Amino acid sequence: MEENITQRRTSDGEPIRKSTAPKKRRRRRRPAVVFRMSMLVFIWMICFISCFAAYMIGKNLFPEEAPKADSEVTASSRVTEESSSSADSEAVRVKTNPVPKGTVMTSSYLTECAFLGDSVIYQMGKNGDLDKKNVYSADTLTLDTYKDTYVPVGSSQVHFLSAINGAESPIYLMFGTDSLTEKTPEEAADAFSSLLNAIKNAAPDADIFVLSVPPVTEAAETAEPALLNSSIDAYNSMLLSLANSANVYFVDSNTALKNNENKLDTANALEDGIHLNEGGAKKLLDYVLCHVPA
Repeated sequence: MEENITQRRTSDGEPIRKSTAPKKRRRRRRPAVVFRMSMLVFIWMICFISCFAAYMIGKNLFPEEAPKADSEVTASSRVTEESSSSADSEAVRVKTNPVPKGTVMTSSYLTECAFLGDSVIYQMGKNGDLDKKNVYSADTLTLDTYKDTYVPVGSSQVHFLSAINGAESPIYLMFGTDSLTEKTPEEAADAFSSLLNAIKNAAPDADIFVLSVPPVTEAAETAEPALLNSSIDAYNSMLLSLANSANVYFVDSNTALKNNENKLDTANALEDGIHLNEGGAKKLLDYVLCHVPA
């Protein structure tokens, strides 16, 4: 390649030789990238540590309520269920019938009770065997008439069911003596069941005691109309079943008055052989006083 020379002269006349050929540029070499596996691992560890640190900071700043373990939830549920079951069983405790003999109560217990019944209870109040203020009865009160009958309360006449409305004292029931001369034991028991439900609705907080109907003398079984001890026994068995179904108390006062022939002894009966005299009433009430549940 020939060089192009531009002729210039210096002050002494000598030409200056200058090359006009283009200069070649040198290329700068870039440093080679060295791929190292250790560098990649290092970067990954830095990222992991940063993310973990951010997560822990967030948990500390905004803590969440730890969920209960399954065992804790189960235990808590079991305690709640057992407490509820215990409260329910306490509220509906099954009565033991017939009421067994227990501690003998004093006669003052009778003044805390209400006695409801047909002619047997009415006669006991009339004769003074029971305090009149504790007797809710009338000479016309029966299983068929209780919805329309008024009974004396103090100086007033009050509807039979209204007289015990909201009562909380123990309530003793004796009905059936007057009905069994006209009804079968089954019919009388059906009528008593309706009465018992009405009593429970009127006084839901009261302890209710069903008294079995007393036996009658042999003379009463042959009278007109006849009242048979076999019918009384069958009826009393039905009353026990009704008391169990309704979860109320049943007091087998009939047993206390039976003699060896399973009848009412004439020494404990009025002339009609059905109603109780003072001795018979005392036997019945003594039985009640030693058959009060604890």
